[in-house]
Amino acid sequence: MNRGRPKQPLALSADERETLRHWANRPSTPPALAERARILLACADGETNKAVARRLGVTPQTVGKWRARFLRSRLDGLLDEPRSGAPRRILESDVERVLTLTLECVGPNGAPWSTRSLAQATGLSQSAVSRIWRAYGVRPRCGEIARFWADPQFIAQVRDVVGVYADPPTFALALCADAHALPTVDRVRPAAGREGELALAESVRRPLPGLFTELPLPAGRLCTVGERRARNREFREFLDRIDSEVPRGLDVHVLLSRDGTLESSLVQSWLAARPRFQAHPIPSRLAFEELVERWLQIVGKKRRDDDPGAARRPLVRALDRHRAACVALPARLVWVKSCAEIAQALGAR
Repeated sequence: MNRGRPKQPLALSADERETLRHWANRPSTPPALAERARILLACADGETNKAVARRLGVTPQTVGKWRARFLRSRLDGLLDEPRSGAPRRILESDVERVLTLTLECVGPNGAPWSTRSLAQATGLSQSAVSRIWRAYGVRPRCGEIARFWADPQFIAQVRDVVGVYADPPTFALALCADAHALPTVDRVRPAAGREGELALAESVRRPLPGLFTELPLPAGRLCTVGERRARNREFREFLDRIDSEVPRGLDVHVLLSRDGTLESSLVQSWLAARPRFQAHPIPSRLAFEELVERWLQIVGKKRRDDDPGAARRPLVRALDRHRAACVALPARLVWVKSCAEIAQALGAR
């Protein structure tokens, strides 16, 4: 028996449902608007306010508020009303544009972006670009592209791809290798000057066809201090899982996007206590996707069971499960190969 005041039925037209789905799943949608769209889609499916609140991690009062706003004003009721005071100068679209150019493109003549060059490209001020970079922990630096596939000594020692973490703007790839196969940053860094610029431009020029195309991941956005700490804790849990699954006789290399996670004290103290782990910064999501593809190819070619595709099959299955589970609500991807799968892969060499 239902208690409380009866609720007015919430029915969506086909166009309204399509618009709400677009807002809920589009990476560039402001997080507040995406949350409201998910609330309305769940309410339209017949769920109670308490059930929607419990599933989406909000309060029942929040669900009731946006349900009432939608019934009163339809889609326009979900948009923020103009605020008092001076208008905001840096919009969400500006933040998205700066981060996209910083993390997925190279600057003029193949050089890393500076605040001056990026300000000229986006039409923002240098101080605005600098504030966005500081908020995300982004620090473009020449030579931070981890081109490990060009180091034959390191390639020979890598045994398997054992983990992938994707929670924009944090992206990480974990490799297990023979013990003490620790390349230094200088050994894998592109040369300075014109040669270094060409190597950097070549590494991000043409990504391979990706496993991560249209993967439902949350939109990267500016984080509060509390959210940043929560993300760091979640990434450390990923490292804990890698540590528990990879056999003790192997070292682990973590290729991690330069978004501030690597510099956090939580991650730094964890790495300092585990000498067999070494982290290497990579500058962008594009470099991360190319690294995943290339290392799967390298590991697949090392197999002696005439089935190179077996190296990528566990990750492909994990990505398929992620797509099926995140149709309505994008979520971070955390994939760690089990100890049994790692042992099986090592036995195939």
